[in-house]
Amino acid sequence: MIYRYSCIRCHHEWPSKQERPRVCPKCKSPWWDTPRGVFKGNKGTPIKFPTDQEVSEELKKRIIHNQWGRWRYDPTTHCLHIRKLYRTATHSYEVDLDRCDTGSKLLDWIYQVKNKNWISPDDISSLVYAVEDILGSVQGTLCSGGINHEFNTSVYLYQTVDPILRPKQSKDKK
Repeated sequence: MIYRYSCIRCHHEWPSKQERPRVCPKCKSPWWDTPRGVFKGNKGTPIKFPTDQEVSEELKKRIIHNQWGRWRYDPTTHCLHIRKLYRTATHSYEVDLDRCDTGSKLLDWIYQVKNKNWISPDDISSLVYAVEDILGSVQGTLCSGGINHEFNTSVYLYQTVDPILRPKQSKDKK
């Protein structure tokens, strides 16, 4: 029988006749099937914040534009807001990104928004793109390999996203 394996560390996939290989053939890690931090008592992987050079110009443009459909990001509260006229009333909702520190919590927010009768499929799609643009690779930080990771979104937003928006806000006030 041939089994298929995937390394959590380097994402290498390979076939093998062994029931459980000792090491990943690519990165040679004996912990190829164990999430980082399990032995240290940590939850999730350590956060590596990108430097200013690593934040792409395209990402800066999208964040500075601060518009994903009807969604807007507020750097003072770290919330994504939507305001929409539906029938005779104006409805609003906000997603607190500080509280989206695991993949399951983010998914819970998305489904809470989806269950509003005034939210359209385009609004859900825009929310997903907004979160992806603001938090970077959600799959890489919150739910890679089908494993729910913890990610300190508050620190990430404060150190990475907010500095991009601060210069714009100070220019607008002048």
